[in-house]
Amino acid sequence: MFLNGDHNKDNYISIQELDVIFEQFDFNSDGTIDASEFIVGWTRKGYSDVATAKRLYAMFDINNDDILEKTTDVYAVFKSMDRDGNNQLDEREFVDKWVQIFKEISKGPRRF
Repeated sequence: MFLNGDHNKDNYISIQELDVIFEQFDFNSDGTIDASEFIVGWTRKGYSDVATAKRLYAMFDINNDDILEKTTDVYAVFKSMDRDGNNQLDEREFVDKWVQIFKEISKGPRRF
């Protein structure tokens, strides 16, 4: 997943690259990602099964409004991964947070 997000291959995922990732999931280009867009995009990329994608979506929906918005939900997830606060993710930050996320969703529903 990290290599897919690091579009310029500089070993970091920046906010600009996160915006590109967001657009890949926003199939109808309305500036938000609903559950169906997320689940279809996530499973088509082969990241996990539908049940896991649903749990991830619920976790990422920070404000619990059933829509993933870039500035409220997606950026909050990014910032939770960015341990050193430099507005980019290195592979270690990315992997460490994803390990934590998958441990958490295996326990059931949870929010950031």
